[in-house]
Amino acid sequence: MIIVHGAGSGIAQEYIASETEEPILAISRETKISQSNVENIFISTLDELETCLKEINEKYIAWINFKTIKTDEIITKVTPDQLRNSFEINFLPNVIAVKTLTPKMIPSKTGSFIFIDSAKAWMGESGCLSYSSSKKSNAGLQKTAVKEFSRFGITFNTIFISYANTVMWTSLSPALQDKLLKEVPGKKIVDFHEINSTIRFLIKNRIVNGTNIFLDGGLTNI
Repeated sequence: MIIVHGAGSGIAQEYIASETEEPILAISRETKISQSNVENIFISTLDELETCLKEINEKYIAWINFKTIKTDEIITKVTPDQLRNSFEINFLPNVIAVKTLTPKMIPSKTGSFIFIDSAKAWMGESGCLSYSSSKKSNAGLQKTAVKEFSRFGITFNTIFISYANTVMWTSLSPALQDKLLKEVPGKKIVDFHEINSTIRFLIKNRIVNGTNIFLDGGLTNI
């Protein structure tokens, strides 16, 4: 089973649409996906997420977390509540998933965790303290989990995505799109098939572990 957390995002829905055979558990707050291999679960709290994951009983499990929140504030204006909310959405679901799902994976000695992250957050960006800090916490989780669970055949990897062909991108003015693309050495945005094929590769390849894959056209090559 492939668990897609944050199934309401545009990138997540494009991935789900591309997977027509594998059983998928789509976790979101309200979005329902009509696809024969998809079961929709609606949750709104971390406790509900933990309860949902505890009920899973599958031989093979892959966890993919697309859910994210971005708060734009300069450091002097960031509030503790904004920080807490960012960590609750961008980091803690992955912790709960690792804690809850690894015991189910250990007997079969297989399983995958894929964290979806932002190339811009990895680089650091003005006004993104809450976003970047909470996202970067997943790096510590990944490194620790690799040390603790790799001997059971469980892999942990992160995909960093830069500007992608989403509704948010297409809503930008052509002038702003052109300005942003000038930052990218490859001069192109990320397409969905590139994200989807990378996810499939990480699920099927059992030796790639503890790796950060940047789908960014060279943006982070600094």
